[in-house]
Amino acid sequence: MRQEISSNRADFARCMVAPDNRSTRAKVRKFARLNDLLWHVVAYLAVLAFASAEAAHAQMSDQMSGIGTWACADFIQNVGETDVQIAAHGFVIGFVSGLNVAQIVDGKPYYSLQGVGMLESLAPVLEFCRSNPRQPLIAGADALLLTLSKKMAR
Repeated sequence: MRQEISSNRADFARCMVAPDNRSTRAKVRKFARLNDLLWHVVAYLAVLAFASAEAAHAQMSDQMSGIGTWACADFIQNVGETDVQIAAHGFVIGFVSGLNVAQIVDGKPYYSLQGVGMLESLAPVLEFCRSNPRQPLIAGADALLLTLSKKMAR
């Protein structure tokens, strides 16, 4: 029995030092290199995907940002078109409605648009844009708020 144990130990020791062990270490190193390479590829693809998404966003920024970011000069130039009037009116109403939600949450009085039609809502915006052609249309929506707040104060 004693001889059997010592021969098993010798076999085990031979396995640990044997060329197979070196090949196992080489396999582990190769796996580690492949793992590193895989992570580099994944990181590269992530950067590439982000860069292409940024490029696509830059191409679509005019389409995605909406009429509120138009320069006042562009708005004035195109205000005769019905589509532009409707889009601007929708933007202004949405802008005021969004602000009203914040006002109500803060417990402040809100801006009433009751009885304010498309022409009445766009008149202060047009007046502001004629005086400030380089400003964005959203600044003109602020001008509408000034006229609405004056109505609220009365």
